[in-house]
Amino acid sequence: MTTRNVSDYAVGPTWSKNPDGTWCLPKYSLGWEIAHWVGTYIRQPNGERAKQPFMFTPEQFRFILWWYAVDEHSGRWLYRGGTLRRLKGWG
Repeated sequence: MTTRNVSDYAVGPTWSKNPDGTWCLPKYSLGWEIAHWVGTYIRQPNGERAKQPFMFTPEQFRFILWWYAVDEHSGRWLYRGGTLRRLKGWG
């Protein structure tokens, strides 16, 4: 049986790492403000954390940062489309 690494399946900047092993994050992104807004105004609907502020998983947060990344000079979106697929109950 062959073991597989997440890198066998991960494509895109959300899963890219720097040479020192830290996550590669965009220099300019509106995702920081979006995450702040979500944490301020959105509540967890059910479960152990019901009614507490919603918190993204680390992977979801990196995805939001990259999804809303903008070009340093033009201010245009870096990405115009994308897909994130996970199993039901992932987030």
